[in-house]
Amino acid sequence: MNRREALRRVAFLMGGALSAGTLSAVLYSCHRSPEEVTDHFTDQHKKTLTVLSDIILPRTHTPGALDAGVPDFVVMMINECYPEDQQKKFLEGLNAFNNQCRQAHGDDFADCSPDQQKTYLTGVEKQVFQPDASRDEPLHYFYRTAKELILFGYFTSEPGATKDLVYVPIPGKYEGCIPLKPGQHAWAT
Repeated sequence: MNRREALRRVAFLMGGALSAGTLSAVLYSCHRSPEEVTDHFTDQHKKTLTVLSDIILPRTHTPGALDAGVPDFVVMMINECYPEDQQKKFLEGLNAFNNQCRQAHGDDFADCSPDQQKTYLTGVEKQVFQPDASRDEPLHYFYRTAKELILFGYFTSEPGATKDLVYVPIPGKYEGCIPLKPGQHAWAT
C-alpha cells in the first residue's frame, strides 16, 4: 500500500465516522415527535388565515391559495419550523390583527363582510409596508410573515408551480434572454 492509498482509506474511514454522527444529529433535529409539536392556533385563527389566504391569492382562471391547501401549510410552518419566540410573536400579531379589525368594524376579520375585509386589509397593507414601519411590532411581523408564507406555500405547491407558473420537470439548457409573449406565465424552474 502506498501513501496515497493509505490517505484515501483514512479519509474514507474518518468521513464515515463523522458522517454517522452528523447524519444522526441532522435526522434527529429535523424530526419532532408529535408530543413536541403543539398546535397554537384556535379555530378562529385558522379561519382568519383561510380568509386572508383567499383574499391574497383568490381562485381565478388558475387555482387559488385554498386549492393548494395554503392555510394548513402556514399553520404547519409556524408550529413546526419557527422557534417558540417567533411563534408567540406571530400569534400576538394575529390577535392584534383581529383586535384592530374588531375595533374598526365590530367583528373579527374572518367574520366581516368582503367590503369590510378589503377596506381593513388595504389599511393594514399601508400601515405595515410604510418605509418607516417597525418590523418588530407583532401586527407587522404577523402580516409580513403570513403574506410571505402564503405566497411561498402557493408557488411551491403543485397547483401553483404547474398551473400558475411554467414548470419543466427536467430543465434543459439555460437561456438567460428569451422573448416574452403577452400573458405568458413566469417560470417555476
